[in-house]
Amino acid sequence: MNTFLLALIILGVAECGRHEMKKLPRFPEPPFLKNMTREAKREYHDILRKRNETIATQKQQVLAWAKNHGIEAQVREFDAELNQLKAQQRENVTALLAELPQAYQRLNEIKDNENQTPIQLKEALDKFQNSNKMVYEVLMFASGRFPPRIRPQGPRRPWSKWRRGEATHTLVSLLIRWSIWLTQPLWPKSFILSKDI
Repeated sequence: MNTFLLALIILGVAECGRHEMKKLPRFPEPPFLKNMTREAKREYHDILRKRNETIATQKQQVLAWAKNHGIEAQVREFDAELNQLKAQQRENVTALLAELPQAYQRLNEIKDNENQTPIQLKEALDKFQNSNKMVYEVLMFASGRFPPRIRPQGPRRPWSKWRRGEATHTLVSLLIRWSIWLTQPLWPKSFILSKDI
């Protein structure tokens, strides 16, 4: 019984902690830290942990740290690659945003066409998706952010929240409450018989 209770508690804590871990992204270390000593890595991370300083100040401190350890060229090269990746990302996002208005209009034309069968609609949507997958994914994400406000008539199905993933915390809290309830005695101590009887 205790093992079962312990397993339930561990599962509950793991489930709750899983959502917290998603909030903290883990980035790989820069390549210039690969052959550095533990002390040098600690100094580098201490510079980046200072949240009250500006990014420009942190960059200057990292360059001073790199100069002190003889890897200034590697740090500058890494920074140049990072800036190049940022510029490339901005170009890609700008190009994607330029395509979105026309693609959204085309998607609406496909969805609003009532002179097609549901099979033809699915084929047209698949063709649209295959033409530019990134644009399609962005449009579907944006469409999902604004769901229709009209609810169907009748009572809401209780299992629908399980499909949306809203019931995860409810399940964990129920499991924890149930495990606490199992550890409580079934009747008060005054009803427990003594050993003599």
